[in-house]
Amino acid sequence: MLKLFNRFILDGPFLVFNDENDAKNYLVVSDLHLGYSDYLVSKGIFSLLDEFQRIKEILSKVQEYKINNLILNGDIIHDFGSFPNTLKRKLRYLVEHCREFNCKPFFILGNHDVQLKYFLNNNLLNFNLDFDESLLIGDVFITHGHKFFELPKEARFLIIGHEHPAELIEDTKFKAYWITDYKSKKKKANVIIMPSFFDFTEGTHEKESSRMSAYRDSFTKISARIIISKHKGRYLTLPLELTDFISFEL
Repeated sequence: MLKLFNRFILDGPFLVFNDENDAKNYLVVSDLHLGYSDYLVSKGIFSLLDEFQRIKEILSKVQEYKINNLILNGDIIHDFGSFPNTLKRKLRYLVEHCREFNCKPFFILGNHDVQLKYFLNNNLLNFNLDFDESLLIGDVFITHGHKFFELPKEARFLIIGHEHPAELIEDTKFKAYWITDYKSKKKKANVIIMPSFFDFTEGTHEKESSRMSAYRDSFTKISARIIISKHKGRYLTLPLELTDFISFEL
Protein backbone atom coordinates (compact mmCIF):
# COMPACT_ATOMS: atom_id res chain seq x y z
CA MET A 1 0.00 0.00 0.00
CA LEU A 2 1.19 3.50 -0.77
CA LYS A 3 -0.25 6.94 -0.09
CA LEU A 4 -0.02 9.59 -2.79
CA PHE A 5 -0.31 13.34 -2.23
CA ASN A 6 -1.24 12.43 1.38
CA ARG A 7 -4.67 11.83 -0.09
CA PHE A 8 -4.95 8.75 -2.29
CA ILE A 9 -4.30 5.18 -1.20
CA LEU A 10 -2.85 3.02 -3.98
CA ASP A 11 -3.45 -0.65 -3.20
CA GLY A 12 -2.39 -2.43 -6.35
CA PRO A 13 -4.86 -1.42 -9.09
CA PHE A 14 -7.30 -0.05 -6.49
CA LEU A 15 -7.31 3.69 -5.80
CA VAL A 16 -9.09 4.80 -2.60
CA PHE A 17 -9.82 8.32 -1.38
CA ASN A 18 -12.39 10.20 0.66
CA ASP A 19 -14.18 13.49 0.19
CA GLU A 20 -13.97 15.75 3.22
CA ASN A 21 -17.22 17.45 2.23
CA ASP A 22 -19.42 14.36 2.38
CA ALA A 23 -17.26 12.01 4.51
CA LYS A 24 -17.69 9.21 1.97
CA ASN A 25 -15.08 6.70 0.82
CA TYR A 26 -14.54 6.15 -2.91
CA LEU A 27 -12.87 3.28 -4.73
CA VAL A 28 -11.74 3.73 -8.35
CA VAL A 29 -10.99 0.79 -10.67
CA SER A 30 -10.07 1.35 -14.31
CA ASP A 31 -10.23 -0.74 -17.49
CA LEU A 32 -11.87 -3.97 -16.30
CA HIS A 33 -12.63 -5.23 -19.84
CA LEU A 34 -15.18 -7.70 -18.46
CA GLY A 35 -16.22 -10.27 -21.01
CA TYR A 36 -12.77 -10.70 -22.54
CA SER A 37 -12.80 -14.37 -21.55
CA ASP A 38 -16.18 -14.73 -23.32
CA TYR A 39 -14.70 -13.01 -26.38
CA LEU A 40 -11.83 -15.52 -26.47
CA VAL A 41 -14.23 -18.46 -26.20
CA SER A 42 -16.30 -17.04 -29.07
CA LYS A 43 -13.13 -17.16 -31.18
CA GLY A 44 -12.48 -20.79 -30.22
CA ILE A 45 -9.70 -19.92 -27.79
CA PHE A 46 -9.70 -21.61 -24.38
CA SER A 47 -9.45 -19.07 -21.55
CA LEU A 48 -8.32 -19.52 -17.95
CA LEU A 49 -9.36 -15.98 -17.01
CA ASP A 50 -11.67 -16.11 -13.98
CA GLU A 51 -13.57 -12.84 -14.17
CA PHE A 52 -15.94 -13.75 -11.36
CA GLN A 53 -12.92 -14.08 -9.08
CA ARG A 54 -11.71 -10.65 -10.16
CA ILE A 55 -15.13 -9.18 -9.36
CA LYS A 56 -14.96 -10.81 -5.93
CA GLU A 57 -11.58 -9.12 -5.45
CA ILE A 58 -13.19 -5.73 -6.11
CA LEU A 59 -16.01 -6.51 -3.67
CA SER A 60 -13.46 -7.55 -1.05
CA LYS A 61 -11.85 -4.10 -1.29
CA VAL A 62 -15.29 -2.50 -1.04
CA GLN A 63 -15.69 -4.25 2.32
CA GLU A 64 -12.11 -3.70 3.48
CA TYR A 65 -12.19 0.07 2.97
CA LYS A 66 -15.89 0.51 3.81
CA ILE A 67 -16.50 2.02 0.39
CA ASN A 68 -19.65 4.09 -0.19
CA ASN A 69 -19.17 4.56 -3.95
CA LEU A 70 -17.43 2.25 -6.41
CA ILE A 71 -16.30 4.15 -9.52
CA LEU A 72 -15.71 1.98 -12.58
CA ASN A 73 -13.61 4.25 -14.76
CA GLY A 74 -14.28 3.21 -18.33
CA ASP A 75 -13.78 0.18 -20.56
CA ILE A 76 -15.88 -1.75 -18.08
CA ILE A 77 -16.71 -4.27 -20.80
CA HIS A 78 -14.47 -5.44 -23.63
CA ASP A 79 -16.42 -6.50 -26.70
CA PHE A 80 -18.06 -3.88 -28.90
CA GLY A 81 -20.20 -6.32 -30.83
CA SER A 82 -21.84 -8.78 -28.44
CA PHE A 83 -23.28 -9.06 -24.94
CA PRO A 84 -23.28 -12.76 -23.94
CA ASN A 85 -25.32 -14.07 -21.03
CA THR A 86 -22.17 -14.82 -19.04
CA LEU A 87 -21.21 -11.13 -19.18
CA LYS A 88 -24.72 -10.13 -18.10
CA ARG A 89 -24.41 -12.44 -15.08
CA LYS A 90 -21.05 -10.91 -14.13
CA LEU A 91 -22.43 -7.38 -14.20
CA ARG A 92 -25.53 -8.37 -12.27
CA TYR A 93 -23.35 -10.12 -9.68
CA LEU A 94 -21.22 -6.99 -9.25
CA VAL A 95 -24.18 -4.62 -8.92
CA GLU A 96 -26.21 -6.88 -6.60
CA HIS A 97 -23.31 -7.44 -4.22
CA CYS A 98 -22.45 -3.76 -4.15
CA ARG A 99 -26.01 -3.20 -2.99
CA GLU A 100 -25.53 -5.81 -0.25
CA PHE A 101 -22.53 -3.84 1.04
CA ASN A 102 -24.37 -0.48 0.88
CA CYS A 103 -22.06 0.64 -1.89
CA LYS A 104 -23.34 2.43 -4.99
CA PRO A 105 -21.54 1.77 -8.30
CA PHE A 106 -20.97 4.62 -10.73
CA PHE A 107 -20.26 3.78 -14.37
CA ILE A 108 -17.94 6.12 -16.26
CA LEU A 109 -18.30 5.16 -19.91
CA GLY A 110 -15.16 4.42 -21.91
CA ASN A 111 -14.56 3.80 -25.59
CA HIS A 112 -15.42 0.08 -25.24
CA ASP A 113 -18.71 0.68 -23.41
CA VAL A 114 -21.00 1.34 -26.37
CA GLN A 115 -23.58 -1.24 -25.23
CA LEU A 116 -23.18 -0.99 -21.48
CA LYS A 117 -25.67 1.74 -20.65
CA TYR A 118 -28.34 0.15 -22.86
CA PHE A 119 -27.95 -3.23 -21.17
CA LEU A 120 -27.91 -1.94 -17.61
CA ASN A 121 -30.81 0.42 -18.14
CA ASN A 122 -32.92 -2.38 -19.58
CA ASN A 123 -31.93 -5.20 -17.23
CA LEU A 124 -31.16 -3.61 -13.86
CA LEU A 125 -33.87 -0.96 -13.65
CA ASN A 126 -34.38 -1.40 -9.90
CA PHE A 127 -30.86 -0.35 -8.95
CA ASN A 128 -30.98 3.37 -9.82
CA LEU A 129 -27.57 3.27 -11.53
CA ASP A 130 -25.56 6.33 -12.51
CA PHE A 131 -23.72 6.78 -15.81
CA ASP A 132 -21.68 9.57 -17.28
CA GLU A 133 -18.44 10.22 -19.14
CA SER A 134 -16.92 12.13 -16.23
CA LEU A 135 -17.42 12.67 -12.53
CA LEU A 136 -16.40 15.47 -10.14
CA ILE A 137 -16.04 14.57 -6.46
CA GLY A 138 -14.98 17.61 -4.48
CA ASP A 139 -11.65 18.57 -6.08
CA VAL A 140 -11.15 15.23 -7.88
CA PHE A 141 -12.16 14.98 -11.56
CA ILE A 142 -12.42 11.44 -12.96
CA THR A 143 -12.84 10.46 -16.61
CA HIS A 144 -11.70 7.52 -18.72
CA GLY A 145 -9.33 9.55 -20.87
CA HIS A 146 -10.29 8.71 -24.45
CA LYS A 147 -12.24 11.99 -24.73
CA PHE A 148 -11.15 15.46 -23.67
CA PHE A 149 -13.20 17.39 -21.11
CA GLU A 150 -12.23 20.76 -19.72
CA LEU A 151 -11.38 20.42 -16.06
CA PRO A 152 -13.88 22.10 -13.71
CA LYS A 153 -12.52 25.07 -11.81
CA GLU A 154 -12.76 23.10 -8.54
CA ALA A 155 -10.55 20.27 -9.80
CA ARG A 156 -7.09 19.93 -8.30
CA PHE A 157 -6.67 16.30 -9.35
CA LEU A 158 -7.38 14.46 -12.61
CA ILE A 159 -7.69 10.66 -12.59
CA ILE A 160 -7.80 8.79 -15.91
CA GLY A 161 -7.32 5.26 -17.25
CA HIS A 162 -7.36 4.22 -20.92
CA GLU A 163 -3.59 4.04 -21.42
CA HIS A 164 -2.93 0.73 -19.59
CA PRO A 165 0.44 2.06 -18.34
CA ALA A 166 3.26 -0.38 -17.66
CA GLU A 167 6.96 -0.26 -16.91
CA LEU A 168 9.65 -2.59 -18.24
CA ILE A 169 12.35 -3.58 -15.74
CA GLU A 170 15.01 -5.68 -17.44
CA ASP A 171 12.85 -8.29 -19.18
CA THR A 172 9.82 -8.09 -16.92
CA LYS A 173 6.83 -5.83 -17.47
CA PHE A 174 4.80 -4.47 -14.53
CA LYS A 175 1.51 -2.61 -14.40
CA ALA A 176 2.12 0.96 -13.27
CA TYR A 177 0.68 4.27 -12.20
CA TRP A 178 2.05 7.30 -14.00
CA ILE A 179 2.03 10.64 -12.18
CA THR A 180 2.20 13.87 -14.13
CA ASP A 181 0.77 17.40 -14.29
CA TYR A 182 -2.01 18.91 -16.34
CA LYS A 183 -1.26 22.43 -17.53
CA SER A 184 -3.26 24.73 -19.77
CA LYS A 185 -3.69 28.48 -19.96
CA LYS A 186 -6.64 28.28 -17.59
CA LYS A 187 -5.90 25.33 -15.34
CA LYS A 188 -3.30 23.28 -13.50
CA ALA A 189 -3.89 19.93 -11.79
CA ASN A 190 -2.09 16.82 -10.55
CA VAL A 191 -2.71 13.79 -12.77
CA ILE A 192 -2.89 10.10 -11.85
CA ILE A 193 -2.97 7.68 -14.80
CA MET A 194 -4.21 4.36 -13.45
CA PRO A 195 -3.12 0.84 -14.43
CA SER A 196 -5.69 -1.44 -16.00
CA PHE A 197 -7.51 -4.01 -13.89
CA PHE A 198 -7.46 -6.22 -16.98
CA ASP A 199 -5.52 -9.42 -16.34
CA PHE A 200 -4.65 -10.68 -19.81
CA THR A 201 -1.70 -8.31 -20.35
CA GLU A 202 0.34 -6.09 -18.06
CA GLY A 203 -0.13 -3.08 -20.32
CA THR A 204 2.04 -1.00 -22.61
CA HIS A 205 5.19 0.99 -21.96
CA GLU A 206 5.15 4.72 -22.63
CA LYS A 207 7.19 4.44 -25.84
CA GLU A 208 5.12 1.60 -27.29
CA SER A 209 1.69 2.78 -26.16
CA SER A 210 -0.93 3.23 -28.87
CA ARG A 211 -3.63 4.22 -26.36
CA MET A 212 -2.66 7.84 -25.89
CA SER A 213 -5.24 9.73 -23.85
CA ALA A 214 -6.94 12.81 -25.24
CA TYR A 215 -5.14 14.80 -22.51
CA ARG A 216 -1.59 13.90 -23.55
CA ASP A 217 -0.83 17.28 -25.14
CA SER A 218 -1.74 18.96 -21.84
CA PHE A 219 0.54 16.77 -19.72
CA THR A 220 4.08 17.62 -18.69
CA LYS A 221 6.64 14.81 -18.44
CA ILE A 222 5.89 11.86 -16.18
CA SER A 223 7.24 12.81 -12.75
CA ALA A 224 6.77 9.46 -10.98
CA ARG A 225 6.27 5.84 -11.99
CA ILE A 226 4.77 3.46 -9.46
CA ILE A 227 4.77 -0.25 -10.29
CA ILE A 228 2.41 -2.87 -8.92
CA SER A 229 2.83 -6.61 -8.73
CA LYS A 230 0.75 -9.40 -7.24
CA HIS A 231 2.49 -11.92 -5.02
CA LYS A 232 0.67 -14.75 -3.20
CA GLY A 233 -2.63 -12.94 -3.51
CA ARG A 234 -1.32 -9.61 -2.19
CA TYR A 235 -0.39 -6.51 -4.15
CA LEU A 236 2.98 -4.82 -3.88
CA THR A 237 2.94 -1.12 -4.79
CA LEU A 238 6.38 0.42 -5.20
CA PRO A 239 7.58 3.78 -6.59
CA LEU A 240 10.46 3.66 -9.05
CA GLU A 241 11.32 7.27 -8.24
CA LEU A 242 10.80 8.67 -4.76
CA THR A 243 9.38 12.19 -4.73
CA ASP A 244 8.39 14.52 -1.93
CA PHE A 245 4.66 13.87 -2.38
CA ILE A 246 4.85 10.10 -1.80
CA SER A 247 4.63 8.64 1.69
CA PHE A 248 4.39 5.01 2.72
CA GLU A 249 1.74 3.36 4.86
CA LEU A 250 2.38 -0.02 6.44
